[in-house]
Amino acid sequence: MAKTQAKKHGVSEFLRSQVDVVAARISDFQKDADRLASELSRRGHAQIQELEQLVQRFEKGPWSDRSADLAGKAKELGGELASHFEELQGKVVNFVGVATRDQVSQLAAELKQLSKRIDSFTKGASGAKGVVAAKLARSRPKR
Repeated sequence: MAKTQAKKHGVSEFLRSQVDVVAARISDFQKDADRLASELSRRGHAQIQELEQLVQRFEKGPWSDRSADLAGKAKELGGELASHFEELQGKVVNFVGVATRDQVSQLAAELKQLSKRIDSFTKGASGAKGVVAAKLARSRPKR
């Protein structure tokens, strides 16, 4: 029995020494992780400060005044391009012979007026068919 206890004691000593080794390694890993975390945090703060300085330099830079000028020029060029496009579109429409939207709406208005006139003639002429026919007959030359 003394042998079994000695074996158990040897195994527990072996396990205890292994646990101590693993605990020491974990402690070393924890120290390394803490050191890396603080280094990364320090680098991150330095990069944030550098980025803030760059943003401030950009906002104060000479191009910030020019941006409004460039925006005005861009709008002006956009207006010129739009007028050139409209002119070109008009030339194409004239060349092809297609009516423009304005021409179509003008023709529609004229057709509406003519339709009203025709309606007024047909309403008035339905009762006076005989009168119109008689006038036409009189105005025709006899043969």
